[in-house]
Amino acid sequence: MNTKTISVLALLLLAGTHAKAELPPLVTDRPDFTESATSLPWGHAQLELGVVAGFQSGQQDLSLPGLLARIGLGRSFELRVAAPSVSWVFAEGEEAQLQTLPMAVGAKWVHKTEAGVVGLMPMVTLPVERDQYDSVGVELAMTMIWTLDLSERLSLTGNATAGLSGLGADQGEVDWRAAASLSLGIGLTDRLGTFLELYGLFDSASAQPFAQTGVTLLVTPRLQIDLHGGVLLDDPTLGSVGCGLALLI
Repeated sequence: MNTKTISVLALLLLAGTHAKAELPPLVTDRPDFTESATSLPWGHAQLELGVVAGFQSGQQDLSLPGLLARIGLGRSFELRVAAPSVSWVFAEGEEAQLQTLPMAVGAKWVHKTEAGVVGLMPMVTLPVERDQYDSVGVELAMTMIWTLDLSERLSLTGNATAGLSGLGADQGEVDWRAAASLSLGIGLTDRLGTFLELYGLFDSASAQPFAQTGVTLLVTPRLQIDLHGGVLLDDPTLGSVGCGLALLI
């Protein structure tokens, strides 16, 4: 083996080692309601999906796959596509109804500061069936994101969202929607974490406060699994439980 060949192999080995060292930490937007104040770097993508079972008096539903694809387009910018999910609704005395949930497309931009991280996330939600577009319309929303690292294993993240729904619908007026959330992330070990979260959903007709918690397990640097559950604070008989995973590519 000549010197040139040895040099090329050494460079390839160093490049592979460098690429492995540059693998970003796996930080997900699931399973809590609050979006994380992180974006994927260029050359990486992340798939996050799961199953959610909702319950309320006299009715249950099951939704999947809840797939969110995140694609890094720069040091602080990512593209986001939430694929359509399907939901089975089970009501007492009725046959199960199959619903197709809308898709969403957007982006996330984050900026690091001395105190923490701030970011913006614009999103547009689009029905995937014509009759849904006519009845529900399109939703536009903007979310402000921030996070504070309280200690090595504690972080506090918040979201504030404002949007318009019903755009383009044949019936009904355009309505405003808003959401706010606060999530305390707790690193129990290097691989095991949990969170405690409060969030609220608001529109012109109602205000719904929720509480949620869950656990995450980093199986490998590229794979995380999770369990979560939450309830409506005004009526604990309404809530959801779910599980999922995230894969860093």
